[in-house]
Amino acid sequence: MNAERHTTHQTSSFLVRCWAEPREQESREPVVRVYVRNLKTGKEQYLSSPIEVAELLLRDVEERRQREVAGDDDLGESESAEIG
Repeated sequence: MNAERHTTHQTSSFLVRCWAEPREQESREPVVRVYVRNLKTGKEQYLSSPIEVAELLLRDVEERRQREVAGDDDLGESESAEIG
């Protein structure tokens, strides 16, 4: 039986809500809307595409990886990924 490996990696948790809003012209595709909230920091963002969500999450993962490599244990609540 394998023992569960414990890690010290920090994680992020996000609440993500997605919806589509119809356009005035019925022939056009609906507009995608995305709400993202970092559950640790409380930072809220409204995005307009799944690509922006992916960029936000990837940026957060990369920032955490860099802090772990640097040995920075302070993953401050003021630090969060933003779409730039």
